[in-house]
Amino acid sequence: MFVPRIRDDGTQDWSRGRSYSRLVVPDNLHILGTMNSTDRSVGTIDLALRRRFHWHEMEPMRKDDLKEALTAAGRDLEADPELSLLIDAYDRLNTSLKNEVGPDARLGHAYFFEPKASAPEIADALLTQLAEVAATFNIKETPHTNPDFPRKLAGISDLCGRYVEYVGHGLGRRPTLAAPGTRSWRDYTRPHKWANTAISRRESPDNAPG
Repeated sequence: MFVPRIRDDGTQDWSRGRSYSRLVVPDNLHILGTMNSTDRSVGTIDLALRRRFHWHEMEPMRKDDLKEALTAAGRDLEADPELSLLIDAYDRLNTSLKNEVGPDARLGHAYFFEPKASAPEIADALLTQLAEVAATFNIKETPHTNPDFPRKLAGISDLCGRYVEYVGHGLGRRPTLAAPGTRSWRDYTRPHKWANTAISRRESPDNAPG
């Protein structure tokens, strides 16, 4: 990376002593970069970069904005009811993640814009990211707080027949995406499934959502 000296007024040409290696940085050069706020990299590097850039946070799209953007991109939501239902479930899940874990735990909306991706394929990608979020934020398997969370997760899991579960033991225990299979939301309320993590609570069939 070319970094001029602090005292340089931007007009000086910098070279390495060879006529063909001279480097000139124009005044209208702008560098745009992106990063995921979920990523946890080396803190000192992040701080050094932050001082040199203007930061603009882009929130995950809410369902109405996402549906409007997908329609503008050529997706027919009326002809694809599964995709419309997935967007609703995605929005509910992000609300729960924001309230129970934090804003950085929310899932991104870029998966919905993958060309020709079906609703089950998008759901599979969202669950893969959800497993990564659980590992990144060290979400534990303890019954807690949100009795409505299984319904939020099931709206995504039912589309691809997969779910997030924990595997391994001790320090090696981690969340992962389970193999494909036929599941319903009731499967996610068992103690070892995702719905019994720190952002959810197991429900009995009597008071479970229909």
